[in-house]
Amino acid sequence: MHQDSDQHSHGSDTPPPGGVRDPVCGMTVDSRGTPYRTGHRGIVYYFCCAGCQKTFAADPDRFRAAAK
Repeated sequence: MHQDSDQHSHGSDTPPPGGVRDPVCGMTVDSRGTPYRTGHRGIVYYFCCAGCQKTFAADPDRFRAAAK
């Protein structure tokens, strides 16, 4: 899967280089520096804060669709 700054997630255990977009709030997140990440259906999603991670976890399919 190709990664760039507009993508939200990554399909492997190694974070993509640079920034990715938080699927909840849209903020650009340093994927290698954030401790907030969640795997869902084989994809890792990165978040700016615990609040966005918790919101995603409550209804991941809602945000998974928005991340595409």
